[in-house]
Amino acid sequence: FLLSKFFSVLIFSLLGALILSFILFVLLKFEVNYLFFSQIVLMLLIEVSILISAALFFGSWMLPSTTTISVFGIYMIGHWMQEIEFFGKKANIEWFVDTYNVVKWLVPHLYQFNFRNEYFFNVGLQWHSLAWGIFHGSSWTLLFLLLAIYQFKRKDLVV
Repeated sequence: FLLSKFFSVLIFSLLGALILSFILFVLLKFEVNYLFFSQIVLMLLIEVSILISAALFFGSWMLPSTTTISVFGIYMIGHWMQEIEFFGKKANIEWFVDTYNVVKWLVPHLYQFNFRNEYFFNVGLQWHSLAWGIFHGSSWTLLFLLLAIYQFKRKDLVV
């Protein structure tokens, strides 16, 4: 049940991302390398799969509004990991840096999927960045899905 829900939302997101990517490709006047562009779209889709699986996990035991806030929090923290570390070290607040060192193991590093600037459109991704992103994203997606399946109860199907 949860996997069908996950894949249906993922396919819907994939279709939306592909349509928007095609529009962006047209707006860029087909001047970017198609392979590099598709690598960037792939990383975006992996990031989306992490967030969808996290929403399924939190939604299996939280209210919808709390689930939305939790996934938004993961999204923001995941994208701001480098900035949080930088400001913690710059401010020299020891407990903040210690908290960051714990949180960095509990939150997916979504900033690693940000390849949306002009440099990557022209140069592309290095193979190890692409491989690490696929591994990292697949691992977090699988972890959230397994936790959601474990948390899901049969009574949730009965209305």
